[in-house]
Amino acid sequence: MNRFVVYSISRPGASELVGRREYYFGSTDIGKESNGHVQHALELNDIHLALKQSRTLVRWTLESDNRSRNEFTGIGYVKDLTRFSVRVGGQECRFALEYERTPKSRFRYTMIRSRIEAETSVPHFLYLAPNYVLLLFLVRRFAICRRAVYFGLRKDFLTHALGLSVRSNRSPISTTLRAVLAATPPNPSGRNTAVA
Repeated sequence: MNRFVVYSISRPGASELVGRREYYFGSTDIGKESNGHVQHALELNDIHLALKQSRTLVRWTLESDNRSRNEFTGIGYVKDLTRFSVRVGGQECRFALEYERTPKSRFRYTMIRSRIEAETSVPHFLYLAPNYVLLLFLVRRFAICRRAVYFGLRKDFLTHALGLSVRSNRSPISTTLRAVLAATPPNPSGRNTAVA
């Protein structure tokens, strides 16, 4: 109309770009034909494999397993997240993991933040993102969260696992995931239950 070219991208194309750490701020999950969930599952599997290869993994429970537990039993978690335990310095340390490929609405993050604040069975929360733009967006969304939430890049986790550089919503200074875990003293039962 104005002699400009207008481009669009299909949902599978956008999902592929996100998987390659490209910046895409739209949703890839609209419509039943989207493969965003499949791509998310594949990239989460890569995270799981990186943790297994680090030889520190004790337990890995997928978000879908936690969702089933939450829906069908009275002993579930407040938020459906992938949960894992790793061994650091002779103690078992637990974390909840969220891999965020694309952003959610402000309302959804408000709901997630309140669920994280209400969670008592998980001591640490880690968000992984495919790129810096989304990472910084997430840090801003959780800036007022009463619990510490840690943020890092997926590609760095695949390379460094527990050596991943993370930053908290409470501090602009980076540390490693291993240091965060090691700084939490074990309780008398030997399980890591201190709030981050």
